[in-house]
Amino acid sequence: MLAYGVARERAFGADAGAAGEPVLRVGVVQADLGLLEKRDAGLAGQRAHVAMTRELLADGPLDLVVWPETAIARALRRPLPLDGQLVRGDLDVALLFGGTSVFEEGGRRARANSAFLVGADGAIRDAYDKNLLIPIAEWLPFEDAWPALRASLPHAQRFRASRETPALRLGDARIATPICYEAIRPAFVRAMVRASRANLLVTLANDAWFGDSREPHLHLALARLRAIEHRRWLVRATNSGVSAIVDPAGRVRAETGVLERATLRGRVGLRDDATLYARAGDWTGAAAVAAVAAALLVATGGPKPTA
Repeated sequence: MLAYGVARERAFGADAGAAGEPVLRVGVVQADLGLLEKRDAGLAGQRAHVAMTRELLADGPLDLVVWPETAIARALRRPLPLDGQLVRGDLDVALLFGGTSVFEEGGRRARANSAFLVGADGAIRDAYDKNLLIPIAEWLPFEDAWPALRASLPHAQRFRASRETPALRLGDARIATPICYEAIRPAFVRAMVRASRANLLVTLANDAWFGDSREPHLHLALARLRAIEHRRWLVRATNSGVSAIVDPAGRVRAETGVLERATLRGRVGLRDDATLYARAGDWTGAAAVAAVAAALLVATGGPKPTA
């Protein structure tokens, strides 16, 4: 296993595009807004993201800029397509960002925690709605039975969980966009990559809840495993850190600090090959259990006959 790991790491040692795959020039914006600042001063937050993106573009052109989860506080009313110029202003670059969707479902108003893609032409044609919602923060268990919960937890959201995992498309790029907690769930990301045939991973998060603690670093460490499992480049955009660009071997090529305003830029490749994990899933765990069970049977002489 060690020899295999070393060989595979060397196979992905080159920069993006070395193997002839398409390449995107990507930028990441980390505006470091306070936990409720984005919600209470949404327009100011949007202006901060636009201004930092303008600074990124001043250093050279980019194919895609990524803003973090709920970077846009005001809800965007669906259905698609939408005018993306209302979000990116005078910026002339494709933009992937987190926001809130509002739409009609069964005659009722519904909301979702979403990732949107503004194409090069300024239109929003693709969106992904978060599937795995966090209790208390994004939905309230037993709210219908105990309405008083809403008064006790006024900042809890009322998002609808989606069951679809479409790719956000930009030219040759098919982008899977797990949001926040979803990136630490290997089986979910595997299903997402398989369903969307994604050749790039972009994960959005807002870890401002945890301040300057170990959690932002742990969140990045777990997200890096998704890059390794699928041999995909991974771009991670967070509100307050740690944002990063990770290669298919799980190595961090660029990263920000925590609780700082910062930007990143780099090149990422678009890979279409399917790994053994993507095809077969968590078979190693079941195989290990079977091997241990077989070893125990051999060591104990097999099952004892009953009278």
